[in-house]
Amino acid sequence: MFLLSTLATSQSPRIGGFDTSRCQNSSITQGQAYSQLRGVIRGLYPHAVFSGTPQLTSTYLDTVDVLMIAPGGMTGSYTVTTPLSQAEQSALSAFVSNGGRALIMVDNNSFGGAGSMTPAVNTSFVQPFGLSVGNNLPNNQVANANSGSHPILAGSCGTVASFMMGAPGWFTGLGQHAVSLARSANGNHDVLAVIDPQIIAPASGAVVLVSDMNAFDDGGRMSMLNNLVLSGNIISFLAHGSYEIYGSGCAGAAGTPTIGAISGSLRIGNSLNLTVDTLPPGGATFGVIGIGQTQLDLSPLQMPGCFLFVTNGLVSLIGNTPTPTTATWTLPIPSAVGLVGFNFYQQAFALDLSANPAGIIGSNAGHGVVRL
Repeated sequence: MFLLSTLATSQSPRIGGFDTSRCQNSSITQGQAYSQLRGVIRGLYPHAVFSGTPQLTSTYLDTVDVLMIAPGGMTGSYTVTTPLSQAEQSALSAFVSNGGRALIMVDNNSFGGAGSMTPAVNTSFVQPFGLSVGNNLPNNQVANANSGSHPILAGSCGTVASFMMGAPGWFTGLGQHAVSLARSANGNHDVLAVIDPQIIAPASGAVVLVSDMNAFDDGGRMSMLNNLVLSGNIISFLAHGSYEIYGSGCAGAAGTPTIGAISGSLRIGNSLNLTVDTLPPGGATFGVIGIGQTQLDLSPLQMPGCFLFVTNGLVSLIGNTPTPTTATWTLPIPSAVGLVGFNFYQQAFALDLSANPAGIIGSNAGHGVVRL
């Protein structure tokens, strides 16, 4: 993981997917079959948050930045999950159209055995994006890149010319929006595709589609450098633009105040919730929200070791204190389409008379971008 740890960022992407009740061990966010992939995500984004759901709904999808789903589970042998319902397909389509991002993995049409729902499951996963999938390439297969300049193939984790798959299917049609990135060496079939941001709609997110759920599972292919690099590039490509934590706070009586847990949504008409931890007991806490980023040393203001990370900011009192040393900062985002793409920056300050001559300490900071 050294390669990935050197690239780690402070973004906090919220990664969602099916839970183990829907996908058993092949729940990407919870199942044993994808522990190595989650390790890659944590290597790149140590503050990533994982969640799972038995059903895709707009309410659930509002709580995630990147959705990752695979069609089956493995408990000694492969089993197949249920197809996405029409309501789930509609929720998935709306999620991406409104700026959400997704990794969609499907597989060959027979991995669940004769008479299984495998073809229907595969179809339901890709149908919202206009693709079709089917067929079966046996055993291990090499896939060769055919569009080397895309950041999924030449990204922050490295360059990938080929990678391994295990008995994949292939995309029999790419639809209106998807572009092929790799084809099987056996038969020259499309096995990796992407729909880039703003292709489906003006504010739509990206979708990466892989015709093999084994390429990134714990079955051995993630020990191959090219598969590891490819998974890292895909994750970086999809997670870019999530809420980012940056900077470091200055210590007070209870420790260093820290913007930690993030919940809610960056979408217009919703609210973003930040938890500020390690606050001095009983001290008032203030939030600063601005439109620019800086790093201004506050030592001249009798606050040694403290920095201001936000420019052109407005100050407000943070209420709703769950514990004496924790506060919840809720930011309502107006339902105004004109705010989509707006960058904002947040930092918390607290009164702590024992900390320094000014009696004020500061937290780290956060950066968000408003989504549709």
